[in-house]
Amino acid sequence: ENLGDKAHIVTLPDKLPKAWDLADSDAKEWPRERIISQLNFKHKKPKPIFKILGMSDGKNYFLSQNRVYAYSPSEIKKSNLLYLAPMSYWEDNYKGGKGVNWDSIANHLAQVSRSINFYCEDMLRGHGAWEDDNKYLYHAGDKLFYNNEIIELDDIDDSKFIYELGRPIDLNLNKMLTIEEGNEFISMLGKFSWSNDISSILLAGWLVCAPICGALKWRSNAWISGEHGSGKSWILKNVVMRILKNFSICVQGSTTEAGIRQELKNDSLPIIFDEIENINLNAADGIEQILEM
Repeated sequence: ENLGDKAHIVTLPDKLPKAWDLADSDAKEWPRERIISQLNFKHKKPKPIFKILGMSDGKNYFLSQNRVYAYSPSEIKKSNLLYLAPMSYWEDNYKGGKGVNWDSIANHLAQVSRSINFYCEDMLRGHGAWEDDNKYLYHAGDKLFYNNEIIELDDIDDSKFIYELGRPIDLNLNKMLTIEEGNEFISMLGKFSWSNDISSILLAGWLVCAPICGALKWRSNAWISGEHGSGKSWILKNVVMRILKNFSICVQGSTTEAGIRQELKNDSLPIIFDEIENINLNAADGIEQILEM
């Protein structure tokens, strides 16, 4: 039986003879169950080639290779079904006397889709940090960071959410700041000309919270204010944007709430406004709507 496709380092019991090998063991002493237990291997059920998610607004939703596809009943046809599974799958499961019966497949998938619970886009999650049934993880586009490990997008047990494949985010948990480097960074921020000394500490704190904002119950906001030429843009471009890099979405100061939602889609990333100048009453109302998102 195939136990898996990955190699594992096995910790052997104590008090074994020198140069002991499993081939030297007695079958009664080392039955198959003990070997598997020693390997500490968790057998994974084979993943389905695709999954039917349900219906919404006349569309049938499917999940294949961590991508969501939406087809109307008339769009469930050969050219689109090949995105869900290779030709060999359809030939093995739906082949008749005259080849693959695509009409039969379309009818079957549509009927199953209708019988499943209503599909909701809130199930779909993009980049960023998330809380999932008291589990905290980071969606880096092509992988998840969970419990100090890198796992596949669909490896969260019993999750009701879908972590859809997206652009990869370069995230390396092995390159975390040391306490000394963190103190040096805070000291560097303190060298800017702030009107209040605590501003540098507040900015440092926001920069730590921003990448994981999606998993927080309350998402903080930070504003860098000052007169023209006081260095706001320099701090934004040379500190904030350099640290957050592709962990954030940068928009223009005139971007509306609707524009931000369109840019965010299903991501939970921090939003950085390039500059907000000349705030009038309408602009202030727009900013308030954005803060309430």
